[in-house]
Amino acid sequence: MKTQILLIGYHQRILADALSAVFNNIKDFALAGVVPISDELLDKIRVYEADILVLEFNSLSFLNLDYIKKIRLLNHNLKILILSDLVSRRLLEKWLPEIDGYMLKSCSAEEFIFAIRKVSASEKYLCSKVATSLFKQEQQSSDEIILTEREREILVLMLMMENNHQIAEKLNISESTVRTHRKNIRHKFGTSNQIQILTYACRERLLPDSKHPICTNCRIHCAPALA
Repeated sequence: MKTQILLIGYHQRILADALSAVFNNIKDFALAGVVPISDELLDKIRVYEADILVLEFNSLSFLNLDYIKKIRLLNHNLKILILSDLVSRRLLEKWLPEIDGYMLKSCSAEEFIFAIRKVSASEKYLCSKVATSLFKQEQQSSDEIILTEREREILVLMLMMENNHQIAEKLNISESTVRTHRKNIRHKFGTSNQIQILTYACRERLLPDSKHPICTNCRIHCAPALA
């Protein structure tokens, strides 16, 4: 069965038509429809029953984020890929937990298809331009963070989705010790900031090469918050 993709908010019809032609030539994807953003959008999402929602915004805002949350309540399994312009780290951090991928409109068609495939496979995706910008913003603050060898080991396992019990077993330490190290890591970062942690792990080459990248500039697949 083909993955159904619904395009939302495409203001340029010629672009929507071009994307329609692209999806029609990919055997495992199909375009469910192209609809504008309107008051009836939630009802239209119910009708189309798409697997992936691609939303184009002229610019992101906290108001748009509320709209995304409503879509999430409507269908928790729906994958959401955003196309927009470059935004601040602060704003994107608010968006990341609610979406599956984020791309700039200036990204290539090849990267767009790559993003669709990653999101379809339940992976997080940031386009290379967004990731590069965010990592540069975080570089200065993350440069000053120094972790002990044990903290680095625990951070790697955390980024690989291990819970406290699994980490304790692998490192042959108690769960209370793991919790203490996690607390110290949060203190050193001064936040549960996912992007800052990704920046540090990427620069320090902490993750194995087998992890899938979220962009062409970073080997990291995705990571949970440190909470």
